[in-house]
Amino acid sequence: FNKWHEDEQVQSTIGIYVDDIIVTCKNADIAEAIITSLESEFDELTITRGKIHKFTGMIFDFTESRKLKITMKKSIDEILKRNNVTSTAVTPSTEELFQIDETSPYLDKTMKEKFHSEVASISYVVKRIKPECLPVTSFLMTRVHNSTEQDWQKLERLLSYVNGTKEIPLCLEMGNNPVEIVANIDSSHATHGDYRGHTGIYISLGKGAIQAISTKQAINTKSSAETELVAASDGGTPAINVLNIVKCQGIHVKALYIEQDNKSTLSMIQNGRATGPTSRHINIRFFWLNDRVANGEVTMRYVPTEEMTSDLLTKHMEGKLFYKHRKTLLNIP
Repeated sequence: FNKWHEDEQVQSTIGIYVDDIIVTCKNADIAEAIITSLESEFDELTITRGKIHKFTGMIFDFTESRKLKITMKKSIDEILKRNNVTSTAVTPSTEELFQIDETSPYLDKTMKEKFHSEVASISYVVKRIKPECLPVTSFLMTRVHNSTEQDWQKLERLLSYVNGTKEIPLCLEMGNNPVEIVANIDSSHATHGDYRGHTGIYISLGKGAIQAISTKQAINTKSSAETELVAASDGGTPAINVLNIVKCQGIHVKALYIEQDNKSTLSMIQNGRATGPTSRHINIRFFWLNDRVANGEVTMRYVPTEEMTSDLLTKHMEGKLFYKHRKTLLNIP
């Protein structure tokens, strides 16, 4: 909930999730007035002031100037303890991430329920502070109703990686005013067993992932350019949502950039016409994104493939490239 205070020329924001509330405002007196109002309505409120806050299981650390560090050590430790995890792994997956072994035995009812519960628990953490693990949780969530021993092994691999990296925070920094919002969007073509592609979206306000998405595409495409177009269109929606939220906070935005490494897709969007015959669902996405570019809401920008951080969100990755992209996503040394 946002409220503009005309006299002070500032905005206050209240975020609510079940029984957790966070209040922010540049004007401390206004923030205190909101807290006083809440105290008059609710009994036994636990109030935290200062530079370190807890919200929905996350610890927000504002100790360093212009930097926010987010950790979830308690939630991670509880998951690792429940599953007796003592091993570590250098990556959250193996090259078999999206492969399904049809001969792998199904889990029994008890283990199937546990698999579902643990995947949901670790997904909650990954979505908030471990974006490099999103391709794994994205895939495992599709397996909760047909889980096999192979799926359980993939979960164990993920938990081993989390165990070895549980001290690494997500660090967010905002760029200079006016801020540039960057949506780095990539895809992998025909990655899944049904030959659908996979989309990766990394959105930043400067450094670190303010939002990251890894998801299987909902339709089949006939070329890598079409797969990239579907990704760019689907990624444009959350990017524009971030743009609107930032503007509502009274922050001046220089531009919203959508970054692409496929020159065919980029040319298609910028020139306002598709190349070759396309089906209706591709045309819908194309014209929607082209309209956003035409009205100046979005600016398309080419980025070389090796600099596409969102590539990490589309597939299994390892070695130097994994660590390079993880460094960017988390904004760590």
